[in-house]
Amino acid sequence: MYLSTGASRAIASCQLSARNEFTPASHTSTPFTAHTKAATPSERLRLRSFRSVIVERRLPKKASRTSTLPWASAETETLTSDSQVIDYFATDKRPIILFDGVCNMCNGGVNFCLDWDKTGELRFAALQSEAGKALLVKSGRRPDDISSIVFVDETGSLLKSEAVIKIAELLSLPFPALSVFASFFPAFFRDFVYDTVAENRYSILGERSACRLSDPNFDNRFVS
Repeated sequence: MYLSTGASRAIASCQLSARNEFTPASHTSTPFTAHTKAATPSERLRLRSFRSVIVERRLPKKASRTSTLPWASAETETLTSDSQVIDYFATDKRPIILFDGVCNMCNGGVNFCLDWDKTGELRFAALQSEAGKALLVKSGRRPDDISSIVFVDETGSLLKSEAVIKIAELLSLPFPALSVFASFFPAFFRDFVYDTVAENRYSILGERSACRLSDPNFDNRFVS
């Protein structure tokens, strides 16, 4: 590319200034510390800025030394510790149903189960209770996740339509037979129906002013 004489002189002047600024006066080897001490205040400021940029690039942003879980918190760690100390199946092997304690529809479902569970096979705990939160964490879920009913026993947990089918198996007739019929539908279809109802449960039947943690008529059926 053709450059005018003025442009060529300007470029040469810039290059010479850059060499004068960053190149020592002597070509002899000079220790880095000695060169730093002899630098002017403005050069030392630029050097510190350059060092800070290097350090920032080496450190990952938002680095955390606490937990690999994105939702982990002090409350989660406490609940995890509590769930290890309190074994809700040590002396009572009956499964526990975690339900939304302020949802009228969910509480109606609990009452329905209490009426049709003639032999007392099931226990209940509100998702908002301390027991519910601890069992949620033990099941690998967030302690504040109230999006689904959870069926928990000493072997594991089930969610959504799988939890409903398992509950139906433990109720009195005819519900075990109905659970077999429901299991023929694909899981994605069953969960779609469940999610649609669950997401609109407050709009359908509203919510309670207080969370249901126990029932005076069924003291041995609720865990809190």
